[in-house]
Amino acid sequence: MKKFLVLALVAMLVLSFGSVSVLAANPIITATGSDSADVKGTYVEGSAASAVYSVDLEWGALEFTYTDAGTGTWNPGNHSYSGGAAASWACDDPGVGDKIKVTNHSNRAVIATFSFAPESGADFAAITGAFTGTGITSNAATLGAGVVGQYATAANVTATLTLSGALGSSVNTQTTIGAVTVTLSVPG
Repeated sequence: MKKFLVLALVAMLVLSFGSVSVLAANPIITATGSDSADVKGTYVEGSAASAVYSVDLEWGALEFTYTDAGTGTWNPGNHSYSGGAAASWACDDPGVGDKIKVTNHSNRAVIATFSFAPESGADFAAITGAFTGTGITSNAATLGAGVVGQYATAANVTATLTLSGALGSSVNTQTTIGAVTVTLSVPG
């Protein structure tokens, strides 16, 4: 009896696997019928690129000579001087030695601000420095962010340092008379 019961149970299981039917929620019951299902999605915000700052500075020699005012040659016939010259500063390597170039390889824009500070002491107190160049306003320039694939054309500015004011007469050898500082900031 037990064998008969086990055989009947196995036969039922085999027959049930042979005829499995799938029930659809919306069955298509005609040859030209159709059905559709909604497609769902969720937006996930991507991560923004982190700010990466990389700025190159190229410094000229920044060596200058100060020439004091000259009165010229005395003319006793009319009691005047001729050939006099005003005091002046000249770069020892003009057009190269008076330049500071700033190149922005960052993925963000930067502002480069140029400043000059004279050394402390009476011989240097009257010296001032100013910076000129294309794109420089009030001693500062804004440099745009780098562009993908355009390394060679990165935003840059070249500042020319011009000195004015008198240098003390006791400075008669090449001496540090001040310092140029380039300060970077982010446009706000």
